[in-house]
Amino acid sequence: MKLLQNALNKNTATLYFDIFAGMITPEESIAPKLTGRYAILFYLLFGVIYIGIIGQKEGDFLIYLSASKDLFLHKDIYNTGYIDGYRYYYSLLFAILIYPLSFIPFVAAKYIWITANALLLWRTVKLIGSYFKLQNLPPKKQWLFVIFSCAFSANFALSNIYHQQITILVLFLALKGLEYIFSGKSLQGALMLALGINIKLLPLVLLPYLIYRRKFAAVLYTVPIYIILLLLPALAIGLQENNLLLAGWWHLVNPGNREHILDVSQHGFISLTSLLSSLLVNVPIDKYELHTRRNIANLDLATLGLVINMVRLLFIAFTLYFLRTRPFFGKITRTHRFWEISYVLLITPLLFPHQQAYSFFFAMPAMVWIFFYYFTSYSTMQRNKRNLMTAMLAFSFLTVNASFLLGEYNPWYEHYKIVAYGALALVPLLAMSVPDLSADGKGNSGITRTVYQSITPD
Repeated sequence: MKLLQNALNKNTATLYFDIFAGMITPEESIAPKLTGRYAILFYLLFGVIYIGIIGQKEGDFLIYLSASKDLFLHKDIYNTGYIDGYRYYYSLLFAILIYPLSFIPFVAAKYIWITANALLLWRTVKLIGSYFKLQNLPPKKQWLFVIFSCAFSANFALSNIYHQQITILVLFLALKGLEYIFSGKSLQGALMLALGINIKLLPLVLLPYLIYRRKFAAVLYTVPIYIILLLLPALAIGLQENNLLLAGWWHLVNPGNREHILDVSQHGFISLTSLLSSLLVNVPIDKYELHTRRNIANLDLATLGLVINMVRLLFIAFTLYFLRTRPFFGKITRTHRFWEISYVLLITPLLFPHQQAYSFFFAMPAMVWIFFYYFTSYSTMQRNKRNLMTAMLAFSFLTVNASFLLGEYNPWYEHYKIVAYGALALVPLLAMSVPDLSADGKGNSGITRTVYQSITPD
């Protein structure tokens, strides 16, 4: 069984590679295209077998569906433990939207959910790929870009599918919403962005960015739509129960809670709060702890909270490095916009507490951009910069994908939060990958402008 599961995991990675290769247009693609009827039959058969095996695992979708059913039984879903006491952290609206899946066998519902996740992964990759014109690169660099981008983000992407998580959906809603907003479709974009924030709070960080980029209408649409989405479940469960559950939900996710400052209640947490807690507090409360020292200090809870917030503010302030313009200046290139949005999305799972590896799928745009810059600028970069980027990319790849490459030591990776170090390494890498900003009227030089698609300012 284990050999079969390993083989399936390899086939999953192959399928993921084919999805990533779709970033190159079919008529100019250097990747093999498996789109015939036999290929489709193979994917369907493979999907049934794969679901049959991972169906034995109690993934997060079971939590979602259990909470959805309990909601209509008028239970307090935010004060109920599911699967060894794990909580439901998402919105009432999401629980209602997936409720119809509770009327079919769970394996079938899980198959639908994982299939939807795979399709959303494909759509997200295509959306990210729309910012690049890869066919202008030589075939060798196309291959390198696709292979390295796929390999680098594989752990985060596939863990979302394997654990039946929700991050792919939330990232797609955020990116598509931004695409609508910057295309002049503020209402449609606000609707998608508000839905993403409603399901999981992570895209909330995009609202200050939109204000900075003078998208006031989009923000003015997003806020009331978000409030409406919070109140919408009252039509199904009643206003009083809806309000009580919203209060319980906020109590659960409030970042000021003690458990979100000393953020080590689960061994898989890897955000800044978890990393700093493991470094600055002696023997954190972690039932999975290996009892091997990892702290360099022993702060009290109040001081730890202060340090965490100061570090958060540093990452937020560093956003100005990527914005590069005065506030409310909106005439930047599409490429510049992708670069700065990539940073905002990259730091999002670092800033929020209670984040595991699958939440770092938000780092995927940054990963793709870094490799695009690296392969298009490799021959023109200064030697020291090229060597530094190569070393940092190797470090980040090995730490981010350690559990994927050598999973038997996973308890040690989680104990020392090494994925967090790999994600942090992406910040200076992205900062070094400066695009051509000359079309902003700033006179900065960067990658040759011909490799970009849509360099014209919005």
